[in-house]
Amino acid sequence: MPNLSMPDLLVTVVECPDGDLKLVVRAKQLLDLGRVLLRFDEVSRRNMGDYDATPVEHRVGALTREERAAGFRYSDEWTFSPLVREPQAYRSDDHQDETWVVAPQSMTEQEIRERFRQDVEPGARLLQRLPLEGGATGWVFRRSFATAA
Repeated sequence: MPNLSMPDLLVTVVECPDGDLKLVVRAKQLLDLGRVLLRFDEVSRRNMGDYDATPVEHRVGALTREERAAGFRYSDEWTFSPLVREPQAYRSDDHQDETWVVAPQSMTEQEIRERFRQDVEPGARLLQRLPLEGGATGWVFRRSFATAA
């Protein structure tokens, strides 16, 4: 009977309804994410370019009886967030004098202020700037009392 060649790595790519991308990996040997991605073809790597390179979640999964019978020993799931390409401004529900902006990391404070002149008034004070998933930065601005009227 001839030997049947079984793959040592099985990757399932799932696009989630919330926009996230999930890689479900079954492997015969322990592999980290970098080694898994090295085995991707050019098209798969290009498609991954739409997502933040840092996974937002890693879970160790459970193997089915069939997967174990096929020789797989490891199961991992990595979840990635889509990259933020367009900035968006939101008025805070809790603090009406605050505007939150989610923008690509490459945008500067000046660019944010120019793009969202209606939402971020000239006298608004920057309260916080923090890194977010998806290659984004969160900006929190508060109107000054002089411009809040």
